[in-house]
Parts: sequence; structure tokens; C-alpha cells
Amino acid sequence: MEKSHHFLTNMKREVVLVIIMLTLLLPTVACASVEHIEYTININDNGSALWQIIQVTDLETQSISVDELEQKLYELIVFAENISQRDMHLNPTSIEVNTQLNWETSSKTMVYQFLWENLSEIKPNQIIVGDVFDANTFITLFGEGELFLTYPHNYTAVIANSALSEINNESRTLHWYRTQDFTKKPHIELILNTEAQNTVNQTALIGIVIISVGLIVSIWAFLNHRKKLKTTTVLQPRNGTLQMPVDSKEEILKLLKVSGGNIKQSEICNKLRYSRTKTSILLAEMEKNNQIRRNKIGKNKIVYMVE
Repeated sequence: MEKSHHFLTNMKREVVLVIIMLTLLLPTVACASVEHIEYTININDNGSALWQIIQVTDLETQSISVDELEQKLYELIVFAENISQRDMHLNPTSIEVNTQLNWETSSKTMVYQFLWENLSEIKPNQIIVGDVFDANTFITLFGEGELFLTYPHNYTAVIANSALSEINNESRTLHWYRTQDFTKKPHIELILNTEAQNTVNQTALIGIVIISVGLIVSIWAFLNHRKKLKTTTVLQPRNGTLQMPVDSKEEILKLLKVSGGNIKQSEICNKLRYSRTKTSILLAEMEKNNQIRRNKIGKNKIVYMVE
């Protein structure tokens, strides 16, 4: 009886000890399990792509602001432009950052969204995706993670050079379990379906007819107008066209002086013929050097020259 009582006592102690250890370990396991990155890229038929990034972390992880995300994306797009030799843009009005807290799991879910213009290469009846993708692309953003890529309903996907995990033809979704599996850049060709191609061809034919008729009418009106002229009109060279600057920052300062010391950031792009990416990077450097300052008014960024 004494031995049996002693055995039961020891067994109770061990059970209590196991319960205490599990209680201490559960929060650690929960925190470790919430680390997750998920990328969803929705390819549009005009070459742009709507990105949505879901980052699940512990509650102590610092969220990034819209401005910090915008700067991170501009740096990535400049890198992608050098690889692809295509002019790409980030739509600043599309940037969104949302945060949700889950106290039950001690986790935080951050959702980032933005529109990347000209991400894909557009060819006749074809969209090519993947020339700017590799493991480093995603490390630059938020780290390695899971990737979903969707494409338009009137296209069929042909995939090469990619460790694709699975494909769902009904939802038109390509799925990679891990972005680090991109040992080579994926080559994804989206081919326009036959029915859609016929529709596009008919639309293009109608467009050509309309343009041709418009040109004929314009030429007839021009020739008719010339007959009525009694004097010869001498065409003057177009003035005021800004040449590509030797020193981009100096050109921006000159434009600011001409504009009275302040101007919209979008007007700098238009008047100096810079891409939005290049303009944003130049202004960021000038702002650091205290040459200019920027204020956001509504959807516009106003650039001011610092005296």
C-alpha cells in the first residue's frame, strides 16, 4: 500500500510538472507560429499588377507607414527598371496600409496594397511576366513567403523555368509555396484565347477604319483650307520645349524659380519629361540636402524651394 501510494504521488507530481511546462511553452509556440508572409499579384491585361501583401507577426513588430512603403517600392521599381529596360511606375494613390490586431493569438496582421504599372511585358496577343522576379525581389519587400499570381480570364498560362507548386485553371491562379524556390527567374507567358483574340481583331479593325476615315476627312479639310489662304503661313519652330537636363537637380531648381518657388510634383514629371520614379528619388535626395521641401495637399504633393 505504501509503495502504491508513493507511486501515485510521484505520478501526480510529474503530471503537474508537465502541465506547468506546457503552460510556459504555449505562448512561445504561438508567437513562433504567427510569422507568415503571403504575396498576391493580380496581373491586368494592360501590363499593370495589383499587389496585396499579408504579413502576420507578433504584436511587438513595428508596422511601416505609407511613406516608408512608398520609398521601399520606389527603390525596388528602379532596380526592376534596370533589369527589364522598361519604364515602370508606382501609382501613389493606390498605396494602402491596414493593421489588424488579434489578442487571442497575440498576433498582428498587416495588409499592404499598391498598383505597379507596366510590371509585365505586353506583346501582340501575349503578356509576359517574371523578368523582374527572383528571391531577392521579395526579400527586398518583406522577406520570403508564399506567392499567388492571378491572370485575366481571357488568357491561358504557359509556365517555364519555375518551381511552380500548383496551378488552378478555374480561378486562373499560379501558386508557389516559397518564393525562395526561384532558383531561376520564372518565365510566364499569358496567351490570349482564340475567342478573345477574334474579338480584339474585330475591335482593332473597326478602330483602323475609324482612324482612316478621320485622317481622310482631316486631309480634305486641310487641303480645302489651304486653297482659301491668300497669304503663305510660315511655320515657326516650337519654343519652350525643355531638353533633357545635364544636371537633373539644377533643372528642378530652375523650374521652381520660374514657377515662383513652388510647383506640383506631377508637373515636374510632365515639364522635365522625367518618370515619376526618377522624380521622386531626385526630390528625396534634394530634400535630404535641404534644397527643397514637400507637403502633401489632398492627392497632390507640392514641392517648395528652400531659400
